[in-house]
Amino acid sequence: MEIIAILVAVLVIVIIFKIIFAILHIGFWALTLPFKILGALLGLIILFVVLIPAGIVALLAGLVVVPLVLIIPLLPVLAIAFGLWLLMRNNPSRDRNMV
Repeated sequence: MEIIAILVAVLVIVIIFKIIFAILHIGFWALTLPFKILGALLGLIILFVVLIPAGIVALLAGLVVVPLVLIIPLLPVLAIAFGLWLLMRNNPSRDRNMV
């Protein structure tokens, strides 16, 4: 019989602690809610003022740099083609000297 009384007392104590912790949890949530709202607003401001313009700048830089990066492996071929063009072009001053 005493064991049942002890178990009931423990159950009552556990329920009381759960209620107290629930009240404290709701209180802390209510106290921190304005800070959560301010943090969300600050995050949105940083997103729109810093991150989106930085993304647009990176996009434009990528649009300029990517074609250059793709042309770099072709530089030897372009140099050979330019040299052949210089050799094969019709140069009137050279033709006058040949006469």
